[in-house]
Amino acid sequence: KAKVDVEGLEIRFGTDAAGAQSVFPPSIHETGAQYRWLPGRSPDEVEPADFPTVLVDLINTPPSTAPPLTFTITNHPDSLDEHSGESEGSRNDTLCRLVGKALKRGESGQELRSSVLTWAGRCAPPLPAAEALTVLDNILARERGDTSSASAPPGRSSDEATAPNAETVIEPYRPFPARLLPESLAALVAAGADDVQCDASFFALPILTFLGTAIGNTRQLIVKRRWKELPIIWAALVGKSGNKKSAAFGNVKEAVEDRQVAATRRYDAAMESFYEEKAQYTRSYKAWERSKSHTEPPPQKPLEPVEEKILCDDTTIEAIALMLMENPRGMVLGIDELNGWFAGHGRYSGNDSAKSGDLHRWLSMFDGSMLIVDRKTGDRRRITVPHAFMSLVGTIQPHVLKDCLSDTNFHNGTAARFLFVDPPPNLGLWSNVEIPDRLLSDWGCILDRLYRLDFAYDENGHPQPLGVKFAPDAKAAFADFHDQTRKEATSLSEKLQYAWYRMISYGARFSLILHYAHWAAAPDQRETEISEQTVL
Repeated sequence: KAKVDVEGLEIRFGTDAAGAQSVFPPSIHETGAQYRWLPGRSPDEVEPADFPTVLVDLINTPPSTAPPLTFTITNHPDSLDEHSGESEGSRNDTLCRLVGKALKRGESGQELRSSVLTWAGRCAPPLPAAEALTVLDNILARERGDTSSASAPPGRSSDEATAPNAETVIEPYRPFPARLLPESLAALVAAGADDVQCDASFFALPILTFLGTAIGNTRQLIVKRRWKELPIIWAALVGKSGNKKSAAFGNVKEAVEDRQVAATRRYDAAMESFYEEKAQYTRSYKAWERSKSHTEPPPQKPLEPVEEKILCDDTTIEAIALMLMENPRGMVLGIDELNGWFAGHGRYSGNDSAKSGDLHRWLSMFDGSMLIVDRKTGDRRRITVPHAFMSLVGTIQPHVLKDCLSDTNFHNGTAARFLFVDPPPNLGLWSNVEIPDRLLSDWGCILDRLYRLDFAYDENGHPQPLGVKFAPDAKAAFADFHDQTRKEATSLSEKLQYAWYRMISYGARFSLILHYAHWAAAPDQRETEISEQTVL
């Protein structure tokens, strides 16, 4: 970026030096309109101006007698982190330039928020945070082609613009980073998306949810001594009818369903044996009662088998409590239409006390808290589940989701607990790609290995989660993520802040899930310590 002075004639090189930017047709104004030449003023309609005499004289002057050129080099850092700030009147122009450069380098809007706020604080006077974020959001809106929200309110200068409603600002969609998964699962996500012709996230998010459920209550991440996270995920695949979300979900769920079918068959066989043993016990016990000597102890009553429950579709708390009591590992509610869950629990208006109580229990299960249910009937009047592990995954259409999520759902934390993926629509055209059987088999094998993880047990033989810790460098990386997320949340609306704070928990949970996913795919790595690479 240079400025050359030649006998009073100033020539500028570079488009970023102060005052050097010119806008010509067919550039697009921020309103979306195209610049046009005034009538009779286009280059095709006017004669070129005479070449400046000072330049003619300079060209014709021999080099030995030509006056020296004076260069003034102005340094304009292109990085928000390196720039020292700007004075009032130029702050927004400079911020636009710096953000534009960052976007060209591939930085995302989410990554830029923290840098923008830090840079705004270095300005003289500091640029208000809301104003700085307005500039960023307007640029992101223009990048998406959404010019309706990309200008200042009428009667306000660009340096006085107020922040738009933060809830209407949507980050540009970024594809799911399948590279974070083990190689075979990343290949499954890519092949599945090509086969079904849908977005990769419709495969990836159910995979992560089912991985977490397979680990279940057997492992927990000890972030700090009193802060522990279980691999529980609540996920919703959002998309209009016909966008292949159900097809993707079904492909991933099939391996889990196969496992549930196998468990049910084992249970049915065990029950047949149980009925035979019970009949034999009844006969033996009557014979023992008829015996007068009673020198032998009474026959042992056979124990009724317990069915292994992996998937469930009953959303009532009492039924779930009974199943979790018999299946301490935990379960997943995997249903194709999540609106049924929201209708029964999530769409609570505050007038139904029974529904309110069920919802509060569901919300506590998100953290694997203790679940206590008192019943009026049944052999067991009180059901206690020390760690109620319940993941949740399914599909829902956008307009249905909008109807389900009231202000209450945001303020009580229901919405913040869900991970929503709502990718751009896909045409879903015909594809000759088929998911290789090898990848589906690998997916099943990884699940099997995770389901073989056993609990730790206390001195009384009760199952307890085994604690997993961060390696020192991994803990430092997570601490950075924690602080960055907390800082970003301060500039968001109250509703979005709830979600940002929950993302900290999800960061820990994903670290645990990804660690064990890689361990199950290549079990030679250290099992109970999470590396920095997993966190990053």
